[in-house]
Amino acid sequence: MNTLNLEDIFSNLNITVQAKPSRLDPLSDMQRNNMRLDYTARYGRTAVPFMDFSNGDRRWLDFLIEELAMIGDVYREDKIIMLGYSTAKRETGGKQTWQQYVDGLYADKVLPRKDYSEAQLKHLPTLINELRSGKRLAGCGTLEFYEMNTGKTF
Repeated sequence: MNTLNLEDIFSNLNITVQAKPSRLDPLSDMQRNNMRLDYTARYGRTAVPFMDFSNGDRRWLDFLIEELAMIGDVYREDKIIMLGYSTAKRETGGKQTWQQYVDGLYADKVLPRKDYSEAQLKHLPTLINELRSGKRLAGCGTLEFYEMNTGKTF
């Protein structure tokens, strides 16, 4: 009879821990864990849905964008990444830097407290992944958005 060895069982598992935000310090949260923000899609007059977050998740996301807007001011490595071209396009279809992308989110969504759309935030996890090779978020976890009704993540 075969005996089960716990080391054999757990050595083959690839477990990813998803944490909820602490609400206080987004960059520290990102350093410790993979972060998952739950949202509900709300469709308006367009095919691209708006994202409804809980108050705590929305506040955490706003703090994250605010800190990302200033991240290039502290470390040279992060500034180089922030001045690189982003995957997000401008409304006119032209290229923009990651710094312009984050500054646009901050000015258009954080300050006036307007709703985010999926199209606007779908590039944020890519930015976090790129900042993992910088200084402040070196080796940090990932950012994931989870739509609670459909189970879709990005």
